[in-house]
Amino acid sequence: LTVGNAPASNSKPTLYVKPSEDSDTKLLFVGDSLTCGVGKTIDTAEQISIDTSVKHFGDSSLNFSQGNTDYFKLDDHEDFHIGTSDFTIETWIRGKSGNSDGINPIFYMYDGSTDDRFQLYTSSGKFMFFYNESGTTQIGMRTPDSSYADENWYHIVLTRVSGTWKIYLNGVDQTLTFWAGNATSASDIQNFPANKGPYIGYSYSGTSYYAHCNMQNFRFSKVARYTTNFTPSTD
Repeated sequence: LTVGNAPASNSKPTLYVKPSEDSDTKLLFVGDSLTCGVGKTIDTAEQISIDTSVKHFGDSSLNFSQGNTDYFKLDDHEDFHIGTSDFTIETWIRGKSGNSDGINPIFYMYDGSTDDRFQLYTSSGKFMFFYNESGTTQIGMRTPDSSYADENWYHIVLTRVSGTWKIYLNGVDQTLTFWAGNATSASDIQNFPANKGPYIGYSYSGTSYYAHCNMQNFRFSKVARYTTNFTPSTD
């Protein structure tokens, strides 16, 4: 993805529209700016910085430093209403050592309590995802043990393909362990309140958690982009 010159290292990413991006892309963080569809706005991004010293490719990445405003909160938009549709969440991510929480929230939506939550995150050497509705976990799944470690770059994909949930790690379809539901559970995802995300780099489970990582090319798409193993893009 081609973008303009990177902002200064301490600057806040800006919101703009990239007309050349395909219509299925609803949100796109590149690494030196923010690109997303028309009508979406950033509610919070006060301490997100541009890091030119840590990047997997290109010139820079987005730096999340585990501060209490080190996250993106986006205003609600119908593009984030998943319902029964296919979708894809993907990013390059590199966790930092010294994470006091042991968790890196990647993508999160909730109702303001712990009863209704949609969360993709890292924890205990794995990538994990769950969806709660009315206090019940409809689906909970994780990648194999030791599939994640700090100080390494990973391309992570959470997707639903014709009703089947999948996680791809570095382009490889993962053998998942389910602690709730199965690969076709949670067929209809609720719409979350307008003032409760989506969030990138933050989650809440009775305690607030903040990401301690770098990310590049975070993208939310309203389509299943990957149905077989692939080579992750570094454009």
